[in-house]
Amino acid sequence: MEPPNASYKELKEAFVSNLNGTNVSEIAILLTILPAGDLCRGLLGLFWAGSASAGVAFVRDFLLLVLPYTLSTTVLAPHISTVLVVLLAAAVTLTGLLLLLWRSLKCRRKAETASATADAENVSDKAGQHLFLSEEGHVRCLTQFRAYTNLLTIVCILAVDFRAFPRRFAKTEIHGTGLMDLGVGTFVLSNALVSPEARNVLSDKRGARSVTKQLLAVWPLLLLGLVRLASIKGMDYQEHVTEYGLHWNFFFTLAFVRVMSVLVSACGVRRYWVAAVLLAVSYELALHNLGLKSLVLLGWDGRGGRNDLLSANREGIASVCGYLALYISGVHIGSYLHRVSHSCLGLRDCVLVVLTMLSGVTMLWVALLFCRSGVDNVSRRLANLAFVLWSLAQSILFISTAMLFDLLLVGVTRLVGGGHAASVPQVDDGMPVHKDSRELARRTGWSDVAGAETAGGTSGKVAGGADGGGKLSTPPPPKHCLLAAINRNQLFFFLICNLCTGLVNVCTDTLAASDLKATMTMTLYLLTVTLITFVLHLRQVTLKCW
Repeated sequence: MEPPNASYKELKEAFVSNLNGTNVSEIAILLTILPAGDLCRGLLGLFWAGSASAGVAFVRDFLLLVLPYTLSTTVLAPHISTVLVVLLAAAVTLTGLLLLLWRSLKCRRKAETASATADAENVSDKAGQHLFLSEEGHVRCLTQFRAYTNLLTIVCILAVDFRAFPRRFAKTEIHGTGLMDLGVGTFVLSNALVSPEARNVLSDKRGARSVTKQLLAVWPLLLLGLVRLASIKGMDYQEHVTEYGLHWNFFFTLAFVRVMSVLVSACGVRRYWVAAVLLAVSYELALHNLGLKSLVLLGWDGRGGRNDLLSANREGIASVCGYLALYISGVHIGSYLHRVSHSCLGLRDCVLVVLTMLSGVTMLWVALLFCRSGVDNVSRRLANLAFVLWSLAQSILFISTAMLFDLLLVGVTRLVGGGHAASVPQVDDGMPVHKDSRELARRTGWSDVAGAETAGGTSGKVAGGADGGGKLSTPPPPKHCLLAAINRNQLFFFLICNLCTGLVNVCTDTLAASDLKATMTMTLYLLTVTLITFVLHLRQVTLKCW
């Protein structure tokens, strides 16, 4: 309910306040649209004999990755199930066309059958490795998840200011499950999955030195938090105070979580899942048995007052405990995926990993069901146990879906490649490479991303430096892939999206915009930020100052 005679700032603040969210199944369907579009993109890429031009690749990626999700959160929000069905039907159709093409070419390539069979057998033992790892040895599903999370975030941060964006997708006030609530959780997890702890970087002989480096690496997050605080207060920009507090923001949360996670690891903790469970349960007990919940929601005076610095930022400070539990859980999951991805040597191993992930998802959903009915409902504001369970369950389901679609794609690629193109092995850095991995690398484009930025601001070197084995290699030409472009400059991508969001809000009355205007504005905004990021990627520019 918008207050009468309110200022424009107050109207915008009321527009995103006192919301209750939607059901978890709708969010699960909505998130599946991203990997489904990626599957269609990969299948469509198999029709190109060689790599598509940069312009064609960008248009393809924008139409299949960005646009379906954007429309599903705005004008097509009532029909998200239909959007998903259309994408899956398109994937089935493309698969059928590829198989027909394979059969038509099979008769003309009988002379190459022996060579193709030998080549397929040569790759059979490494199929899992090609599926789960990029050419540089990075876990493919984690890189995909991080790129998906960035897309999810940058769409929502502007769309939420338009009436075309359903209020049920926005952040909830106290309890509930909104799409943007999950976005916060997935962002924390995406950093944890590739953190130094998950990659076992902090366990070397230079542990103290490495820990110090990681602690100092949070300064960009603290700086961004201060800049955001100063800009919001200086411009009198709308803010949702009950989200984190009067001065606190998500950058401060990320910084403090990163510092505390490094300290936890430095203390010798190795069973991260045990630490995560103990922390989440202890925090939940404090919320209910020690009165912390009422303190966070109502303040010291019981009326929601914010009379001192601690009380003014109580939501942000208290929720760090929940986000830390979520982060440590992500470290455990990331450690598992890094370990099994390097040991998978066949499709059977890959299927086993996916089934293990889905088993974990099932247990988390069951735990969430009991938690919501017997303890407390999901609350992003408190970052309580239910929120941690929901974020984990949905994120692991998200990752498992991407892995499953990769299995389907590699199956189609091997089948089609085994009939013709795969008969001629190609060479990359002196090693024979099967058509499967070539197509998968071209589909995802991860092979030119030598590292992934973490919450602490660390990243791998730009291609052309030392590779994973310590060898110097010639920088390969950048793959024409939007997701790879986003992963190359994640922080810059996020910052430029925030700047564009602020610019749109200053120049446009988003509350008065029609659905058509909102959709056109969103499309132009996304086209601009993705194109800038894509061009930087093509020029192999990595913007990083720490």
